[in-house]
Amino acid sequence: MRPVRFDLIGDLKIERGSEWRRRTFAIEGDFTSWLIFGEVRKKAGGDLYGAFDFEPMIPIIIPINEVETECTRIVPFLRASVALALPPTKSPSAGQAIVVGRHLWEYDIKIRHPTNFERIFTLFEGLVEVSDRVTEVLM
Repeated sequence: MRPVRFDLIGDLKIERGSEWRRRTFAIEGDFTSWLIFGEVRKKAGGDLYGAFDFEPMIPIIIPINEVETECTRIVPFLRASVALALPPTKSPSAGQAIVVGRHLWEYDIKIRHPTNFERIFTLFEGLVEVSDRVTEVLM
């Protein structure tokens, strides 16, 4: 299984201090008994900034190439307190290249088999943009 690249930037960016729940994914097959987890980090192998929570995975039927196909629905989210702890990303200066770990963070979402803990697959990965907030959020 190869991971799907999906960036959480622009309209899908994370807003600090607000719950983030802006994307629903589906993967082919029934993985509802598998363990799912995901993290936001400065960059691969870098500082951990936060971990996703997930709605319960449920089986769904999606037409793929006009064939009704069993899939699993995956809905990641970040609680407001987790989103508040994420450092905001910064836009690069004019003409400056975007650098992961300075201008954008990285995330991935993985699943693990319920009994064979060595069967782990990365489902989704990509870049993360985090906006700063205007209103002060007190937790």
